[in-house]
Amino acid sequence: MRAPFDLVTRLLNRSGPGAGGEREALSSLGRGRLVEKPGFYRRWAIAQARATGRPDAERLRVLLTSPRALCGGAASPWVPVRRAALDALAGHTGPETVLTLLASLQVEPEESLRRLAGEVLVACGSEAIYPALGAVERSDAWTIEGMGGLILLLPRLVADGPSRGAAATLLTRVLRGEVPRRPKRLALRSLKIGWAAGAVLCGLLCVRAQAVLLAGPDYLIGATAVAIVVFLASAAAGFFLTIPEELWERSELRGPARDALITLDDPTPLFTLIQLGLVNTRLEGRQEARAVLRHLLAAVQNFDPALQQYAMDLCYGLDKRDPAMTLVVLRTLEHVGGSLQVEPVRRVAGWKHQPEVAAEASRVLAVLEQRAREEQAPSSLMRAGAAPPETRSTLLRPGTGAGQDSPESLLHVLGDAE
Repeated sequence: MRAPFDLVTRLLNRSGPGAGGEREALSSLGRGRLVEKPGFYRRWAIAQARATGRPDAERLRVLLTSPRALCGGAASPWVPVRRAALDALAGHTGPETVLTLLASLQVEPEESLRRLAGEVLVACGSEAIYPALGAVERSDAWTIEGMGGLILLLPRLVADGPSRGAAATLLTRVLRGEVPRRPKRLALRSLKIGWAAGAVLCGLLCVRAQAVLLAGPDYLIGATAVAIVVFLASAAAGFFLTIPEELWERSELRGPARDALITLDDPTPLFTLIQLGLVNTRLEGRQEARAVLRHLLAAVQNFDPALQQYAMDLCYGLDKRDPAMTLVVLRTLEHVGGSLQVEPVRRVAGWKHQPEVAAEASRVLAVLEQRAREEQAPSSLMRAGAAPPETRSTLLRPGTGAGQDSPESLLHVLGDAE
């Protein structure tokens, strides 16, 4: 039988040694801070799980996301506290519960607890779909593992309908590096910029000092060359050291986004994927987009009007360096290609160093050439070269039984008029 909700109140109002410290610990929790009492916080979270009312999601969020609670690794005494907090949220729904679970999932360092938070979030049903999409797009408090776990969870959260297409579009933006936002954490970017500027300045000062000490007409050229080398080296070091952290962090999320798109299997962002993976020359996200395209295009078994308008862009995938992509594109063009794709496919059919690809291209080429002849057939119908000579027997004549009409009102052959 579940304990009444006032168990927490009785726990805090008890007298005896340590009662004042526990009240202070709970008061600090309400202010968004933790004190070093993980045992008390665990008992409080267990009491929240056993209570009959709704849990205090705001205070549980502090237990799940506070830097003090997240430090220490797997052996930390705070791990059981976070597990108890997640157990307290299990079985409950509502916006506060969903937001607390999302905040925990994005920063939780332990994989087992991330899985537990994900299962509790999935149990919230459709109520968690759009908050999860918003967290991927707008959150600025996340780790690579946490955000990657949330991205992989999206296919399980979304259902058939508009949310499915919205999730696929958002994951494509992750591939392009547009979302999520840069996480808020201690960044050393300003220190790195200062270090690079200091290195450049020190290098120039050292060269200048040597020039003063060893001044001479033959030393000027050597000193100038050394100054240029030191400057370029310092500038290069400064460039590499001041690359914003979000660039490589977002690149780490492309793998989970690729896997989520393949699992989602939704063709909504097909045009964007074709542009990113085949047409554009930028390297960021290109390989991941190609992997998703291989999966989506391999499912094309019949004519697809939506793909026909992208047939020419698909020809960019006929790449000697990617035979797997070339085969998938060829089999897709078999269903959606036309006369404009005959020449690109004919060039692939001439690849002698890849006989399997060339053989497939020859087969598809025969299909496209037949389709091209059918497309040109309406404009090449048989027509008479000249009109046949007309005879007097084929001209209009008055019908029989003209009645009492006068000869002047009847039809006559032009040649009979006198």
